[in-house]
Amino acid sequence: MWAFASHKNEFYYYKKGYLRTSSDDYSLKNENNYVHLTNNCLQKHGENYGKHEDGNTIGFEAFQEYLDKVFPQYRLNVEEHFIRRI
Repeated sequence: MWAFASHKNEFYYYKKGYLRTSSDDYSLKNENNYVHLTNNCLQKHGENYGKHEDGNTIGFEAFQEYLDKVFPQYRLNVEEHFIRRI
């Protein structure tokens, strides 16, 4: 996500963005470090790189589609429930 904070405490961000994802399913018991570190410079060396998304990257719009499909009961909104918290 590209963002700008001014000296007047104003904050702006570019609404088009993406999330870095893990190359393996998350679990506290999973000892694979690639589960916990989503930096691309590390993930690209994992054997499961790209397992879930191409390049372990998903755009905000595609993430919204995923949330709508997999978790419709929660009515999650990327901008309202995630971006505002970032």
